[in-house]
Amino acid sequence: MARITINGVTVDPLAQRNELADASLIAEDASRSNYLLVQTDHVLSAEEKAQLTQLGAVIHEYVPENTYLCGYQPSDLDAVRDLPFVTWADVYLDGFKIASSLSGEGMRPDISVLRAPADALAPGTRTVDIVLHDDVDSGSYEVRQRIAVAAGLSPDDLRPARGKFRVEAPEESLAALTAVDEVRQVEEVPERSLYNSVARPIMHADVVVDGTPQQGEGRSWR
Repeated sequence: MARITINGVTVDPLAQRNELADASLIAEDASRSNYLLVQTDHVLSAEEKAQLTQLGAVIHEYVPENTYLCGYQPSDLDAVRDLPFVTWADVYLDGFKIASSLSGEGMRPDISVLRAPADALAPGTRTVDIVLHDDVDSGSYEVRQRIAVAAGLSPDDLRPARGKFRVEAPEESLAALTAVDEVRQVEEVPERSLYNSVARPIMHADVVVDGTPQQGEGRSWR
């Protein structure tokens, strides 16, 4: 048994199999999504990765523990689940997409956050990064249109940057954004603050010559 942690959400799909089933979070097939999580009983060899590829599962990235996020166009899940090294496989759940800082949930193995992402959010707006899956063209108008509709924005408000969009989105739209298949995760953008009073000593930027502080070439403050 191994836990999967994505975007601050942790689940053990084998230990919590009954909970996932009771919450209707085990898919019969992959017809509703083009993305899978595939958990294995060991780190895959090149030959085993090739077997996944032959079935149409293109590995995008490794996720702790022993899990792979894959692009997957076919709808048949049994072919992947039947591989001898696969312990669990399912569609990429919407609940993994919403950051724990946005949902108000901590990092814990509780499938409730997978069942109802962002349900408890209060009205307001958040600055978020909408991160796309690796194989999604962020310049596609169709993708921008789907995300804009979910976020209650105009497609013209979306400017792609390195596979993601940064937007001011109503909190009540965040759950709808996770339902867009091309979206990998929605992250909160933290507020940035400057701490020059801390940085200057670390950088040894305060230079004093003969008791006179120096600042810049040929300048001093008396």
